[in-house]
Amino acid sequence: MVTRLSASDASFYQLENTATPMYVGLLLILRRPRAGLSYEALLETVEQRLPQIPRYRQKVQEVKLGLARPVWIDDRDFDITYHVRRSALPSPGSDEQLHELIARLAARPLDKSRPLWEMYLVEGLEKNRIALYTKSHQALINGVTALAIGHVIADRTRRPPAFPEDIWVPERDPGTTRLLLRAVGDWLVRPGAQLQAVGSAVAGLVTNSGQLVETGRKVLDIARTVARGTAPSSPLNATVSRNRRFTVAHASLDDYRTVRARYDCDSTTWC
Repeated sequence: MVTRLSASDASFYQLENTATPMYVGLLLILRRPRAGLSYEALLETVEQRLPQIPRYRQKVQEVKLGLARPVWIDDRDFDITYHVRRSALPSPGSDEQLHELIARLAARPLDKSRPLWEMYLVEGLEKNRIALYTKSHQALINGVTALAIGHVIADRTRRPPAFPEDIWVPERDPGTTRLLLRAVGDWLVRPGAQLQAVGSAVAGLVTNSGQLVETGRKVLDIARTVARGTAPSSPLNATVSRNRRFTVAHASLDDYRTVRARYDCDSTTWC
């Protein structure tokens, strides 16, 4: 089934460039199981659970001339071995070496001609550990109900549930002509919605008058800053390249839970 990206998902997709990748990275450091964790076993686990996250077998197809937001279509050439990869540190690998590797992986953009995610099994970590690093595009996992691949492969119990055999048959590519005709039809039926779809990212994200006022204030603040020719003094206000550094900060999970309970929000709201 061809599904159009939401306004916010399309914004994440279209705002991306080489210096500003729009993916979410997740690093899991795990104690190696007694039986080990082979690359083949990881492949099998991911394949078993892909039906829970069908979007991970879909790619983004843009509509010619920008007449409508892009759509999700099945990747008929989907190859699990492209997305689940294997890497290793010179054993025994230190945390610092792992961080350097993650920084290099983080600097690589996702291939927009394929489903927008990658997973790396990193072996050779000291203290009998392994690492899993995943990259999932914001357009893929945007929203509280969306699941990332890193969450789906983790189990709450020692014995994972049984999964039915998955026989996946990708749908036929809709083709350029069909997408154009559908976009023209949407223009005729819902011209207001289509104007919003091809408008700016800000316009697509504004849904009520309160947000509109707040957005207007932010735009005015930006305009004033530009007019002054200076940005607020901050080490973050610098030219951004595609290169990345990776570091770790340790915190108590109870502190995060306290903040969440105090302000009645989820972690994605305030992180």
